[in-house]
Amino acid sequence: RAEGSSLEIDVPSSAPGTATADAPATLLHSFVPTPRHEPEPYRIAAGDLLEIDVLGFSELDRRVRVGDDGGVPLPLVGRVEVQGMSIEAAQERLAGALVEAEILNEPIVIVTLAQASRDTVAVHGAVNAPGLYVLPRPATVMEVLIWAGGLTDRVAEPHRAIVLRGDTSGEPRRFVDLAALLGGTSSEPDPMLHPGDALLVPVAEVIQVFLAGAVRRPGPVVAAPGSDLNVLEALAVVGGATERGSLDKVSVHRLKPFGRQTTIRVDVDATQRGRIPPLPLQTGDVVFVPFWPAFGQSYDVTAEELLSAPPGARAPGPSQP
Repeated sequence: RAEGSSLEIDVPSSAPGTATADAPATLLHSFVPTPRHEPEPYRIAAGDLLEIDVLGFSELDRRVRVGDDGGVPLPLVGRVEVQGMSIEAAQERLAGALVEAEILNEPIVIVTLAQASRDTVAVHGAVNAPGLYVLPRPATVMEVLIWAGGLTDRVAEPHRAIVLRGDTSGEPRRFVDLAALLGGTSSEPDPMLHPGDALLVPVAEVIQVFLAGAVRRPGPVVAAPGSDLNVLEALAVVGGATERGSLDKVSVHRLKPFGRQTTIRVDVDATQRGRIPPLPLQTGDVVFVPFWPAFGQSYDVTAEELLSAPPGARAPGPSQP
């Protein structure tokens, strides 16, 4: 909906077919000035300094500058033209050159822009099109945000976006209240961005878990960006357990560092009666509701023991139901 010089955008909270906790709260309302132009993402130019890494073949790695002819030297291949390409297209072109020269079969090439020959500004974080943008002139934060496609629904603390200065003069870093700028309530002028600056928009963590076993709609559950998710909320999203579900022996399988896994027993019946607090879930957790009768279940720790343990304490050893 356009209002004056503003555009209201509703961004869906999750991909189709994915259950979402607290779905009505996950819509993002971004107010951005109506764009007058949208520069293309950065394209490689003569004079740019590139880092070229061929994964697994360090002898092919190079730090090279794009020549006036638009090409870069690649070992055993010769010059490969990359001028005018995006970073992604250059990676594919260099990988293809290695295959055409019969040097490697399926190379993975990573290209990083170490130094741009033109005036650029970087945009990172919770924006729809992060990357480098050429500055045709000094531009404001709001203009650059438009070029990057606006905010995503994973933005966190929009009042604490960060501008990093590309030179040593003035403040090397400053916070920008994007919420106030977008809403037209800022008491500060829209900050100017200059060549070499970077705009960092904080990204909210999104918790995603998987529900399996005797539940009505098995599958992934995604929490609203920046919000918490516990076992009861996740079960509610998938419609709860079926009649055959054994709710007193629910297990949460959680990956730990170095690939280890902990199995947590959750007595959902006791939680629903208020005897035990609901177990908070973490990204990657798999919640399994066993079919009654649940024989042969084994656990490393119960939710009650886990919640009562002091922070930093080791989880109790394996236990049986």
